Amino acid sequence: MADVVSRKTTILQQSASTIPASTSSAATNATPPGTFVTTVAAAMILLGVATPLPAANAACLPGDLRPECIGVYKVPMDDQILPYVGTKEALQKFAPDLEYVPPMEAPKSLPLAIDLLQAQQVAAKDVQQKISAGKLEEAGVEVLKLIPQLTSSGRYIVSTIDSRLAGGGTSGNVGIVDELKKNMIENQLNTAIALWGECDVMIGQGMRGDMGVSAAAQIQILSSLREACSALDDFIVNASTLLEST
Repeated sequence: MADVVSRKTTILQQSASTIPASTSSAATNATPPGTFVTTVAAAMILLGVATPLPAANAACLPGDLRPECIGVYKVPMDDQILPYVGTKEALQKFAPDLEYVPPMEAPKSLPLAIDLLQAQQVAAKDVQQKISAGKLEEAGVEVLKLIPQLTSSGRYIVSTIDSRLAGGGTSGNVGIVDELKKNMIENQLNTAIALWGECDVMIGQGMRGDMGVSAAAQIQILSSLREACSALDDFIVNASTLLEST
C-alpha cells in the first residue's frame, strides 16, 4: 500500500507542476489560476485528509472531459471535500475558477457496477489503440471518462464485499482470512486507480511535448497503459471471485 501512496504522491506532484499557467485562466475566464487549488487544498489540510499540495496553476473535477483537463490535478471527490465542490453554489463560493461537474452517482446495483467495470475494459482497449495511432488527445479524453467510472463502480463493489465479509459471508464467521481478502481487494482497486491516474498524467505530458518526440511518448504511455489495464483486469477477476464466495 505504501508503494501505491508513493506513486499517487508522485502523480499529483507531476500534474501540479507541469501545467502551463495559461491553462486555468483561459478555460474559465474567472479568478486567477491556482485559486481553487489553494482554497480546497487548505480545506483538506485543515480537515486532516491531505498534506499540503505543491503550487499548481490548474485543476479539474473528476468527470470534466475538456481536453485541458488531461494530465491536470483532479480534486478527490470524497465525503470530506464534497461539501466544498458538490454543488454549483458551493463551487462558486470556494472555487470559482473551477468548472462545475455534478458528482458521479454510485451504481444502483451490483450487476450494474460489474457491467460498468467491464465496459471500462473495452474502453481501455480503445485508449491503447488511440495512443498507438498517435491520437493522444482523444485517448486522454477517454481516460478522463474511465477513471471516474472505475472509481465509482470499484468502490461500490469493494463496499459490497466489505459488508459481506463483515457479516461473515455465508458461514457467519469473520476471521483473519476475511481481513486479508478485504485488504487485498481494496489495495487492488487503489492500485488500478493510481495507475490510470499515472496514464492521465503521462498523456498530458505527451501532448505538451514534455516526453520528447511523439513516437517516444507513445512507447512510454503504452507501457504504462499495459500496466494499468492489467491492474483493472486483476481487480475485476478477484472482485468477481470474492463476490461469488461471500
